[in-house]
Amino acid sequence: MPGKADGDFSTCYILQAVPIATGLQKDDKCGTLSVNSKGQRSASGSLGDACW
Repeated sequence: MPGKADGDFSTCYILQAVPIATGLQKDDKCGTLSVNSKGQRSASGSLGDACW
């Protein structure tokens, strides 16, 4: 981004979708889905990136 110093994280973000442990999602094999401001995606569950 023009005018931003290297290491300036003021416009960065991480968005997470967390399954509800007591609901229908309790056995979800994707776990927590995350995407950051660079478009990098991850999943914490056993299926990993296949969830995307």
